[in-house]
Amino acid sequence: MKGDYDPSKKPRKKKPKDKKKMKEMQNKLLDWRPERGEGERGSFERTVVIKNMFDPKEFEKDASLILEYQSDLREECAKFGAVKKVVVYDRNPEGVATVTFQEVQMGDACVAAFNGRWFAGRQLAVSTWDGKTKYSVQESDVEREKRLQQWDAFLEKGSSGRTEPDEH
Repeated sequence: MKGDYDPSKKPRKKKPKDKKKMKEMQNKLLDWRPERGEGERGSFERTVVIKNMFDPKEFEKDASLILEYQSDLREECAKFGAVKKVVVYDRNPEGVATVTFQEVQMGDACVAAFNGRWFAGRQLAVSTWDGKTKYSVQESDVEREKRLQQWDAFLEKGSSGRTEPDEH
C-alpha cells in the first residue's frame, strides 16, 4: 500500500568513523600530486642491497647467526644515518641482505663505503635496490620436511639430555 513505512529501508545513520573513512577515500581519489621532477629519486633508493655477505649453509649449522648478522649490519650502517629496517635473506644463494635508511643520501653513503669492502673473507657487492627485484627464496616441500625432521631430532636430543631438578 502506498505510504507504508518500512524502517528496514531507511538509510543507516553513518558513524563518525565511517564518515572519516569515506572522506579520506574521497580525498585520495581527488588528490592531485605533481609528478616527480627530473632530478628527484624514488623512495625505493633508500634501500641498499648487500650481496655476497654470507653462505646460506652457515645458517643451517647455527640459525642464531641470522640475528648476529642483522645486529652487525645495523650497527655498521648506523654510522651513515638512521636505519629503518635490516633484512637478511637466509635462503638466498647470493648471500643477500638489505638495509633501509631514512633518507636516500644515507643509502648512497653506505654504498660508497661498503662496495668492494671485505667482510668475513668475502668481497661485498653493494648497490641501491632497483625497486622490483625480490630476494626472498621459498623453501621447497622436501627442504621443509628435512628442516622439520632436524628440528624434531634437536628437540628430542635436548629433552633427553636435560636433568630434572630434585624436589625437596
